[in-house]
Amino acid sequence: MWVLWRPKQSVAITESWDGIHWSPLETVLGPRPEAGWEDDINRPVVVHRADEYHMWYTGQAKGRSFIGYATGPDGRSRKRQSDRPVLEASAAWEGVALMCPHVIWDGVSRKWKMRYSGGQQYEPNAIGYRPTINSYMFGDPVAISKIAEVAGESRTASRYQAKADKLRKLIESRLWNPHDQFYETTARASDGGWSNVSELIGYIPWYFEIRQKITMLHGRRFLTRKVLPETMGQPRLNAAAEVCISKSA
Repeated sequence: MWVLWRPKQSVAITESWDGIHWSPLETVLGPRPEAGWEDDINRPVVVHRADEYHMWYTGQAKGRSFIGYATGPDGRSRKRQSDRPVLEASAAWEGVALMCPHVIWDGVSRKWKMRYSGGQQYEPNAIGYRPTINSYMFGDPVAISKIAEVAGESRTASRYQAKADKLRKLIESRLWNPHDQFYETTARASDGGWSNVSELIGYIPWYFEIRQKITMLHGRRFLTRKVLPETMGQPRLNAAAEVCISKSA
């Protein structure tokens, strides 16, 4: 089990044969003040896939929180994959803190998917929706519907097309900012506002033909660099750090 070790400002590992009696803590990832964002390391999540352990964790410094990424061949050794955070707060609702990552490997889409919290430093007070994963989830039932149609399974095709239609309506109503004429991150709370930040991920719904046309306005936004291309370290386009709008769909 991987835990935060407050006195050491580190992530530590402890082991047990029965789930009741645990070994003394052993540091696996310590602070790195010289980085400027890792004075304190905490809130880890570890996923074992193939022959490697993947860890995402919260780094904190100067009243802000960030998400970092490290890997290793076993449960103890860790190598940071970037000197910079892989995610940091950029949308208005994310405030000054991104923390508490929860990551799974989706074997169907073959993507890492992350849920994280944001907002205030102690403690985060928001979870958000973003355009990417919801677009992917729209694409899944569309593909299944078309496959079922080819196979002559009309009832299955209709059922999955209905799921896609429901997701399309939710994406249009929840993620399309009519003022900016763009897909944007929005806070999960019912009274949450738009991020008012245009990122490359805002184009992904068009890739899945959720909205049919890209107008000159949208092209101009990209060409004039009014769309943020990346955060510190990793492009947001590849982050996959979102919450699904509709679990039932």
